[in-house]
Amino acid sequence: MKKVLIALGIIAFLLVVTNPDHDDFGDWIQKRVEKEIQKEIGKDLGKDNPFTDLIKGAAGLTKFISKAATRDNYYLFSVYTLGKDKFLGIGGQFVPLNKIKENYKDFGLQKNGFEY
Repeated sequence: MKKVLIALGIIAFLLVVTNPDHDDFGDWIQKRVEKEIQKEIGKDLGKDNPFTDLIKGAAGLTKFISKAATRDNYYLFSVYTLGKDKFLGIGGQFVPLNKIKENYKDFGLQKNGFEY
């Protein structure tokens, strides 16, 4: 029983230490947007790609957008809410809690084949 409690204590400590913050969420959102844009245009983001700066700039906006997210900190994990979407941050990773729906209507845009 003592070993189990020690193991649970170690796991809880590791989860507290690796609980992602707003900056981590911003980095994750940026990488996700870059990946989706890259998938849509079907090209690598190399130095010779004329879209590289444009894509990096668009993805850079996601850090600004991520600051608009609210964070519910439960110490072992966090839940981020961005619009109607929720994301679980645990162990330095993020997991969408609900599929990103057609929230593009909120911005006057149409869904353009993005699948999450």
